[in-house]
Amino acid sequence: MPMRKAIAMLATFALLGLGAVVPRTQAARGDDVDVAFFRLRVEFLTGADWSTLEVQDPEQVLSLRPVSSTGEMLWSQEDVERLALNQTLENALAGTRVGAVVDYALAPTAAATGLELLLEKGSVNESVVRASVLVDDGAGGLVERRLPEIVVSGGYSPVTLDLSSLVDDELSRRALAAEPPEKTLWALYYPWYGTGTWSEPTLLDHPLRTYASNDPADVAAQVALAQTAGIDAFLSSWWGPGHFTDQTFPLILEAGAQQGLSAAIFLETVPDGSQPLGEEELYEWLAFALASYGDHPAYARLDGLPVVGIWAADRVPEEVWERVFERLRAEGLDAAYMAGGADLGQLEVFDAGFDYLPIEDTLAERSEALAVGAVRHYPLLADEPRQKAAVMTLSAGYDDTLLPGRVGTVIDREGGARYQRHIDAALAANPSWVLITSWNEWYENTHIEPSELYGDLFVDLTAQFAATWKAMPGQPVTTGPAPVVAEPTPTTTAAAPTTTTAPPTTTAPPTTTAPPTTAAAPTHPMAAAASTVGPAAVAERRRGPRPHAMRIEWAWATGLVR
Repeated sequence: MPMRKAIAMLATFALLGLGAVVPRTQAARGDDVDVAFFRLRVEFLTGADWSTLEVQDPEQVLSLRPVSSTGEMLWSQEDVERLALNQTLENALAGTRVGAVVDYALAPTAAATGLELLLEKGSVNESVVRASVLVDDGAGGLVERRLPEIVVSGGYSPVTLDLSSLVDDELSRRALAAEPPEKTLWALYYPWYGTGTWSEPTLLDHPLRTYASNDPADVAAQVALAQTAGIDAFLSSWWGPGHFTDQTFPLILEAGAQQGLSAAIFLETVPDGSQPLGEEELYEWLAFALASYGDHPAYARLDGLPVVGIWAADRVPEEVWERVFERLRAEGLDAAYMAGGADLGQLEVFDAGFDYLPIEDTLAERSEALAVGAVRHYPLLADEPRQKAAVMTLSAGYDDTLLPGRVGTVIDREGGARYQRHIDAALAANPSWVLITSWNEWYENTHIEPSELYGDLFVDLTAQFAATWKAMPGQPVTTGPAPVVAEPTPTTTAAAPTTTTAPPTTTAPPTTTAPPTTAAAPTHPMAAAASTVGPAAVAERRRGPRPHAMRIEWAWATGLVR
């Protein structure tokens, strides 16, 4: 559909009175479950160059919601297992403090056990923990009951938040959908290949059967092959109206409709490799895509809404995304947004979050299971309690050594062992959605489709995983038993400081390759793209200033990736 037709449709919506704010609704997935939990707010501050607060019994934490942050942080981490703050040593020596406020949804049993924490920090200044219980006041508000403040000056201190004074009347209650979203095995799909692609010197591997992304017969064959691997949906790279990837997307939908595979666009937010799209362009691109494809029977959906994947969502401030989504909803173009990034805080704006390319050699099965549970229970803390989709990523490997301008990064496939470890973690965590990076990104060698180097290995591994995972029931919500508690005055403990330890490290995926910019048969997807995106400065987010995710250069510099 031409852009002018899509915009004309929007104007029609406005004339029909659809310009008002439209509240989001959620399709029912069975009976709701009443979940009881304690809502604990924690403010974590430090004057050190780094400090972490690690939950020793994270099974007590149903979910976590970032509320706000203060100060100029290099990076931060906020998940059910750990809070981490980091600033420059120069700022720390100058007396600057950074901090984060988060809300925890705790299982009722936490009242009897307390919450065991481990606080670690750099050698300068103090770290402070301020906690309070938030109780529903019966009128839609919250009443705050503070616990004693904890101040730590040493490098290593176990800390206990004594919650034994909590009583049943302080339990919050919310209804969650009894059934999680339907299980879907996604694969990132790149529709930017032409017949001349396969002779390019930038390719390390080649498909067993070459194809052109704009050939309907070839696309139909791709869809059929993906289905043999148990793949349910393609998340297809999309570079805007009129682009080659826009012209090939309808072919995917048509082949999917005939063969039972769904598809959604994967919005590439940084088409020139350096600067993200502006607010107006984001709105126009999404309006075009939703008006053009959102009603297609093969377009993928979550709770009845068309799904839109977003690359590098953190490159655009959350308040911009909120304004864009609100405008689209007002025009009758609502969607479920799946954002690139693993930050729980993204779920305030988006409906799912994913890690494009896990860097870790081994995904910790316990951590992944906790993360999936945190997404499942996130509506307990959200202003708008819509169910979210928990997503895990399977990655076979990565190799961009032949791409011009790249530093040359290799994540070894280990003969399929790395992929199998990701599969094992996904089976242990049992998320609603699993995303494969990728079906056919040949330039960065993340592909799993049959190839000259690996044959059918990764398709076979994927098919075995899909059969096992889809046979498993979805993850239930945790209601927890009613606590039996005494009512002493809250107490805290802190061990004598010992030695300081190094702070944790975080990594983020490399930038995506850029497809061709014309409708001609594609040649090299890196023609106009920058090689990488450097670490972003501190950015204002909706809940306060927070840093963007660190980029993969940091992983290269520290030796985590070779």
